[in-house]
Amino acid sequence: MPMKTCLLGCLLSLLVDSMCQADQADTIQRRAYRLVESISITGNKRTKDFIIRREMDVQPGDTLWLASLNERLQANARRIFNTQLFVSAQVQVDTAQRTSADTTTLALQVVVKENWYIWAAPYARLNDRNLNEWIDRGSDFRRLNYGAFIDHENLFGRMQKLEFVFETGFTDRFTLNYNVPYLTKGRNLGLFSQLRYQTLANVAYNTIGNQLNFIYEDAALLRQFEGRLKLRRRQGFYSFHYADLGYQQTTISESLRELNPFYLQPEQTTQRFMTLGYTYRYDRRDNINFALKGRTFIADLRRMGLLPTDDFESWQFRLAYADYYPLGRNWFGNYMLKAKAFTNPDVPYNLLRGIGYEEDVLRGYDLYVVNGSAYVSGRANIKRELFRRTFPLGFIKWRQFNTLPLNLYLTAFTDWGYVYNRYPDRLSNSLTNRWLRSAGIGLEINTWYNAVVRFNLSRNTLGQTNFFINLQKDIWTRWN
Repeated sequence: MPMKTCLLGCLLSLLVDSMCQADQADTIQRRAYRLVESISITGNKRTKDFIIRREMDVQPGDTLWLASLNERLQANARRIFNTQLFVSAQVQVDTAQRTSADTTTLALQVVVKENWYIWAAPYARLNDRNLNEWIDRGSDFRRLNYGAFIDHENLFGRMQKLEFVFETGFTDRFTLNYNVPYLTKGRNLGLFSQLRYQTLANVAYNTIGNQLNFIYEDAALLRQFEGRLKLRRRQGFYSFHYADLGYQQTTISESLRELNPFYLQPEQTTQRFMTLGYTYRYDRRDNINFALKGRTFIADLRRMGLLPTDDFESWQFRLAYADYYPLGRNWFGNYMLKAKAFTNPDVPYNLLRGIGYEEDVLRGYDLYVVNGSAYVSGRANIKRELFRRTFPLGFIKWRQFNTLPLNLYLTAFTDWGYVYNRYPDRLSNSLTNRWLRSAGIGLEINTWYNAVVRFNLSRNTLGQTNFFINLQKDIWTRWN
């Protein structure tokens, strides 16, 4: 009996020692670190190294904990990818390039595949708010704008953007944009400029029955010039501050004024004013074009009418918040809230924008415009990843186009919104000053160059069941 007790005690002692050693080894592994010896960058034939390094929080000489190494490298790769300069971006350990035999050091390698940066071509563009409205108006090709554009998205390899657009057809428009994201060696100050001039012979002069009504004439009904200069300060990786100064001048014809005396200020045919604005943007999404994880927040405050001679005066604020989160097993959820308001409720029709424009759309109300001086809206989504794959296209020799990513998601959603209008009878718009709701299911396709196409089947509070195709992004994209 004593012998059995002794043997049992020895076995228990060995087991405890083994468990302690395993715990110690696990603790050492979790606490183990490596010193970054070097960082090499490959694949950037045009892009300067400093553009890529600006997105990294790892530098030679830094210490990285092994337990969080993969997560840290993936976060750096996502920030590089979100510059929208690359088809793909990877940050990985490069054992082949390590110059020291010391196991306490490591070498990192950034591997990027660049986008195609220079675009120049004739094109056709919808003048209507979205594809569904164009189809609803009879798919009339006369409602298209035809033109040509030159767009360089990485000028001098410094992420500078130069864009020239000339359009004719439904609208004659000239646009020139030049953006310099980094002016200083600290790479935190940028300057953005825009000039635009347009002449319209076809104008949406009013909203009747919750839809835009147009007037057509051979002569110009509206001429507009707009200029804007914007200074950006980037704080760290995810915070952006903008200060912008702008000027806008709009002139309309007498026939347009007669159709809608409130198109500009009452009974006027010319409108001039300056704007001064401040915008704060926080953006920590994994993919700014098609997010599955992260959050973003935008706050915009601006003064319209700086001079005593300006024709319109008001404060305007805009808020937006979106949160994206994985739910596990290829399920994802997100919700979004938006709000906008003028302090002056007597907003001229040409500045009156509520729900139905650009990204401010309630699914299920795609054919409608709901104008007002203030609105609030929200949406919630749950989606299931159905398919995710990248196809090699070996028959295409250009590296920027020889892979085709294809991601499919089945979604269920609900939207809601409320638009306040002080003069609902003036616009003949029955959807103002009431809660609007919708729900539905859809299919989302995320593919080449982060293009997103959404097919939605929805039902709204009007009792209408609709099928719409949506190409808009979720959040406002005017701020870079």
